[in-house]
Amino acid sequence: MDINAYLDRIAYRGEHTPSLETLTRLHQAHLRAITYENLDIHLGRYLALDERAMFDKMVTGRRGGWRRRWTPRACRRSTQSASSP
Repeated sequence: MDINAYLDRIAYRGEHTPSLETLTRLHQAHLRAITYENLDIHLGRYLALDERAMFDKMVTGRRGGWRRRWTPRACRRSTQSASSP
């Protein structure tokens, strides 16, 4: 996937160094540029959730994204898998 296309899509022009400030600015830019959209659900379209399909929808197609629901259990799983070697 083309990271520069994604950064252009969210109009991010800041630093690329890994830091909390960069992450915060990237997150804010993403939230401003890629809003929640549920048109495909109402049109009865299949929702592909693989990386390529999401990139094509939100970046190439310039459409909105999905809402993710995080429960405490999902957050624990996410944290555990990220910290596993």
